Amino acid sequence: MNDLFATMRVALLLVAVNPLCWAQEGEGIPPNVRWVCDQRLEQTLTIPAGSTLHVEPGVAVRCGAGVSVVVEGTLIARGTAQEPIVFSASDPMAKAGAWEGLVI
Repeated sequence: MNDLFATMRVALLLVAVNPLCWAQEGEGIPPNVRWVCDQRLEQTLTIPAGSTLHVEPGVAVRCGAGVSVVVEGTLIARGTAQEPIVFSASDPMAKAGAWEGLVI
């Protein structure tokens, strides 16, 4: 039960900071973060060594032009057929390669 409340506090903190994008370029994420709602990244996000980003089923991660998600730590993203996790460009009219992608 404590894990549930910790997750809720992190989610609420993220929403309070900025409901779409809370990471800034050059900054990593805290040691354990769980994304439970859609995210918009306008700058590159680094998951540093020792940190874990959990992306819940159904979450869409929309990335601006030139943005990448750099994984030096752990990325856990397990979607389902009913609730896929989608990483894509934030501009629905963007051409392939508009965002840099996942760097593992």
